[in-house]
Parts: sequence; structure tokens; C-alpha cells
Amino acid sequence: MKDNVKNILKEKIIYGNAHRKFSERQLKEQIDKEIHNFTNDNIKLIMAHCVYNDEQFIKQVLEDDLTIPDLDMIHIIDGAWKNGGQSVNSTDRTAELVEEFSKTTDVPIIFITNKTNELWESESKKRNTQIDMIGKLFPKDRAYIFVKDGDEFFQQNSGRVHLWLKPLLDEAYPDVGMCRAYAYDSNKDGKTPRMIPLNHGIHYYTEKSMCIHTKNHNLLIDYNHIDEPYVQPSDNMKVFHIDDFFLVNKWNIRTAERLQEKHYFDQYRDTQDNNVGECKYVN
Repeated sequence: MKDNVKNILKEKIIYGNAHRKFSERQLKEQIDKEIHNFTNDNIKLIMAHCVYNDEQFIKQVLEDDLTIPDLDMIHIIDGAWKNGGQSVNSTDRTAELVEEFSKTTDVPIIFITNKTNELWESESKKRNTQIDMIGKLFPKDRAYIFVKDGDEFFQQNSGRVHLWLKPLLDEAYPDVGMCRAYAYDSNKDGKTPRMIPLNHGIHYYTEKSMCIHTKNHNLLIDYNHIDEPYVQPSDNMKVFHIDDFFLVNKWNIRTAERLQEKHYFDQYRDTQDNNVGECKYVN
């Protein structure tokens, strides 16, 4: 992976200084000078996908993940949650496409299926399960997951091709990171939590979708109204915002079946608006 990062860094230096001509020695010196910033072993970064019947975009999404050269792992967990789908695991080619793609990259890809005979209890349960699974893989590391759906893509605010996230995350750790997201072909954005530190007890509130709790079950972020999400620093946890890039979500051009399932889930989510029950998450 380090050789791949060196090649990408070489392109970055050349293209970013197109008016200059570097000798091979000068390029090597510049790469050696900068590479620590882009192969930061002080922090781990894992892409976290919750998927269900995502064959339409999953290959392109995985390719998009690799625009982060310092990515340590891609973790994928499969299956529908109640009110959001019909099957315990994907019934399309999602798993097959992930397996095929995993053979083309040296970034480890872990694909987890739902081994029960029941749908995930809720979106929060599925996401919390994934957070805990990844946390056990990196029990002693300073680490973040980046939460990204199976139909979302990075878009930079510049001409840059690659995203170097570790220097930023190393400085922000262990706060929770938010960034903007747009629906495809829309000019209306929303702010959503994407960068979650592992092994700090940060989790999704079990009784209401799209809410982030601290380890003491205090509300940190409620993004049900993503144009104006509720953010309240709590238990020494703060929130930071990234403006260098945003996400484009292509849910609005999904297949008719998946759009219908999302419609059902959104209707169900509306019924949770006033939920204040005790959170059942146990770390």
C-alpha cells in the first residue's frame, strides 16, 4: 500500500506544480518529506458500509472509497432492517460484486452477512453492530470509521482527485466529524455525522433513527432534520465539520423497488419523531 501512496503522492506533486520540472532526485526528496503526512500510522481509517440490495452502485462506491489512499480497511455489513426491506441478506448481486472487487485491491475488504433468520431490529441496531465489530478489530488503535452508504460518492470542492483524511482526523481525534451531503442533481444540502471514533462508546440511539449518543447515552447529534441538525457537545465529546468535500447520495435514482422501501422507512421514521425511550445499547 505504501508504494501505491508514493505513486499517488508523486502525481500530486507533479500535477500540483505543473509549472516546474522536477528531477527524479528532487521528486524523491519531496516524497520522502511529505509521505509521513499521508501514511499516518498514528490513526486508522475504516470505511463502513451498511448495504442491502446495492448492486446498482456498489462497485462504483468501492472504487470511490479508494480515492482515499490512506484507507486501512473497508467493512461492509449486509441485510435489511425492519421497515426498510424484506430479506435477511441482499438478494441481488451485492455480495458477488464485492467479492469480485476485493480481488482487485490490496485494501482489506470484510463482508459480513446477517447470520440470523430475522431482519435487523432497526437501522441503529445494524449500525451499532458494525461499530462494535470494527472496534474489536482495532481495540488499541486510535481509529475512525467513515460512514458511507452503498449509493454515496465523494465530491471535492477543488480539482483534487484524492482525499487525504488522516492528517485531519489525527488532529480532530476523538471528536465526531460531520460533512455535507446532497441528493443526486440537487442543490439542497444536509449535514450528517460521518466520522465516528472507535472504542469511545459513541453509538446510534436505539429508539430513534439518525441520532448519535455519547457513551453515557446523552444526545450528541440529531440529524433527522439534516438541513438544521441538532448538535450538543456532551460528555467531553465535541463535533467538527469538514468543508473540503461533500457526499452525493444517489438514492433518488435507485430502482423502483428500493425507492419504495426507502419510502416505507421514511414513513416509519416519522413515527419515531417524539421517541424518548431509554437507549438499549450496551457496549
